[in-house]
Amino acid sequence: METTLLEIAKYTVPSVISLAAALLMVRLFLKKEEDYKKFEITIKNKNTTLPLRLQSYERLTLLIERMEPNNLLTRILPSDISAKDYQLMLISTIKSEFDHNLSQQIYVSANLWSAIVAVRNDMLKNIHIVAASIPTDASASQLCKAILNQYYEMENPAPHLAAQELLREEVKSLF
Repeated sequence: METTLLEIAKYTVPSVISLAAALLMVRLFLKKEEDYKKFEITIKNKNTTLPLRLQSYERLTLLIERMEPNNLLTRILPSDISAKDYQLMLISTIKSEFDHNLSQQIYVSANLWSAIVAVRNDMLKNIHIVAASIPTDASASQLCKAILNQYYEMENPAPHLAAQELLREEVKSLF
């Protein structure tokens, strides 16, 4: 009986070891295949999303530039309207530009998006402050000059410069 068990074990143990080794090899092979497929999908997604992200960065660069006081005030030249009407026109322009680019936030970091929101909020705040500081019967030209004067007298760098720098850094990190 012992001899029979020994004979059975002599054939069974190597078979079990071979089977275990084969199962391990198959499992490793399947894991590698799965990882490779995930890698291929990631590459395809990057090839699709990278152009979208770059386009988003371009649009956000334009948004920042358009909200910069020099650019904003030269695009919307003061005419023979009141300062209050000009103020409303500037605010409406900033808000519509921002709303038009609102969806771009999904392609950029939360930090960059916060900086862009800060640019918008700062510009709106400055327009309100300057408009409140000039006479109520002032013209649009007077408001325009006051906004530019306030902008040039800022001690701290304007938020749009910080946002532009942050945007450049993010784009550099893509490559």
